[in-house]
Amino acid sequence: MNKKIGIGAAVSLFMLGFIAIFYIHGASTGSPRHYAFHIETEDFAIRNIGWFTYGDSVYVDGSYYLESEKPDSTFDGISLVTRIDDEPLLSFAQADDPFQLPDAANGRYHMGDRGSIHKPGIAPGDNVHIWIQYNIDGMSKTYQQTVPVSQLQARPSTTAEVILVSSEE
Repeated sequence: MNKKIGIGAAVSLFMLGFIAIFYIHGASTGSPRHYAFHIETEDFAIRNIGWFTYGDSVYVDGSYYLESEKPDSTFDGISLVTRIDDEPLLSFAQADDPFQLPDAANGRYHMGDRGSIHKPGIAPGDNVHIWIQYNIDGMSKTYQQTVPVSQLQARPSTTAEVILVSSEE
């Protein structure tokens, strides 16, 4: 009888420890947060850039797309790099005019790509670095901007912060 009580107590303690570990892990990682923003230049916009954070991981939402602000212009190559401090977030390069590709329609080119990065937490003091280089109508343009994550506070998915980048010319 004492042996059964001892085994029952050991199993109960093991289960309580297991539950406590999951509870502590869930409390330390918090709930998922959604960040959403658009990047606008004078020639095009990148809309629906978003990511979710949970614990030490960042999951990139794959629904972002390019939208031309000048449909009569000719683009010749677009490069985009965004980072959270030193961790890459999005990277895109297109050698030709993305708005003339077969899968582009109505002045939009869907860039969507999903992925995840491991970063030990995203804090309000972190920065999103944006670098864009492209050619339009024979002119080369470069944009660069740093935006604090605190400016991109987590929002409902129906709203997004708009980041206007200015030329380095």
